[in-house]
Amino acid sequence: MLGVWFLERGLFNEDEGWYLYAARQVDAGFMPVRDFVFFQGPVYPRVMAGLLDAGQGMIIAARWLSWLMVVLAVGVTTIAGVRIAGQRGGLLALGVMAIQPLLVATAVLAKPYALCLLLLGGAMLLLSAKDRLRVFLGFVLLGVSVGARLTLAVPLTVLLLAHLRRHSLAALGGTATGLALAFSPLVDVPTDVLYTQLVGAHVEPQPTLMERGAWLVWQLGLLAPWLLALRPGRASSIPGLPLAAGLGVLVHAWPGALHVEHTMVLAPLFAVALADRWRDPWTPRQLVIAGALFVGSLAVGARFVHLDAHTRSMQQVTDLGRWVAERTPVDRPLLTPHLGIAVEADRDVVSGFEMGRFGRGTLDLSGERGDELRGQLGGVIVVDEDLSDTGRTETLSWARGEFSPARVVEPYGQFGQRLWLFVPGEETLWAR
Repeated sequence: MLGVWFLERGLFNEDEGWYLYAARQVDAGFMPVRDFVFFQGPVYPRVMAGLLDAGQGMIIAARWLSWLMVVLAVGVTTIAGVRIAGQRGGLLALGVMAIQPLLVATAVLAKPYALCLLLLGGAMLLLSAKDRLRVFLGFVLLGVSVGARLTLAVPLTVLLLAHLRRHSLAALGGTATGLALAFSPLVDVPTDVLYTQLVGAHVEPQPTLMERGAWLVWQLGLLAPWLLALRPGRASSIPGLPLAAGLGVLVHAWPGALHVEHTMVLAPLFAVALADRWRDPWTPRQLVIAGALFVGSLAVGARFVHLDAHTRSMQQVTDLGRWVAERTPVDRPLLTPHLGIAVEADRDVVSGFEMGRFGRGTLDLSGERGDELRGQLGGVIVVDEDLSDTGRTETLSWARGEFSPARVVEPYGQFGQRLWLFVPGEETLWAR
């Protein structure tokens, strides 16, 4: 129920647009990284391309699919906890997966989190069985998960090394199969392009020491009850699991853009590790300490949950997508980094903007750039912050001359900005 509320009222995230635009491109026969800029592995767009069509309602449909994946992930992870540590372990795993508000709010977005949670939860269930076939299948899921979120390569590596002693062939074979399924479409991509998009885009520029320190403090508060799984004690039922979970957190301190919610993808690892480590009855003192950590974690998580305030942002994007679709030609691309609107309108964007505000296109329409695009565009959709101080006046003047200044929407989207929509043949409408 918490997930249903969040998927309806969670603030629209700009990243949802470029993930789903990538899925639209896959459906059209293009491949992320190889044919257009994309900063993650190709698994999530390929999955969504097989399940959804671009157009009105794509984003909310993708959120409902995420919700379904989260429900399944909670289920399989809880079963893994029961298999390892009985009902007590199942309850611990369920508590980790289902109650943290930041986990639920993040996972129901149209982003790879829910898919990764499902893949990792399924892997934990398979690895807990310990027979060779299930170990093989578990590592297949772990390998595929790396193609959905690259940082999961660290937990995969730790678990693989830990399983080499008893199930080396199954673990190696499963990992190779999973990685091949995930990355085989990119085999012909040059190494420098792979590095630039899959690694360099994430680690440059590096955050300051102060920023890393602040991120670490928030992580300690957010993950406090989960980190109890790392306390030394009995040997893990799944070899290497506590270390895999712990190093999985640390690798998220490496990217240049530090986000607290990124570590939520590790929930199935911590859930099963916590169930395994604390399967015995707790003393009253341990219950008090764990309860305090748990309450503190919920408070920290709630701080980073972003909900709609005055504007229903999901409905706003859907309405604007329909409005643009009714007023722009199908065969001409939009010049915009706001891919949520492009996806809802089922329109192409100019090459270079496939990653939205993280893309490599230019919005400066003065001089030769404007001459090059004249008569080629279906519309221009920008916010003030998309434009440089020196190019704002020229770009808006060019768009007014090429199109009608059709609509201005404020506040718009994730950051409450002023959005300009220029489309053919419409009068000015001021909407607030």
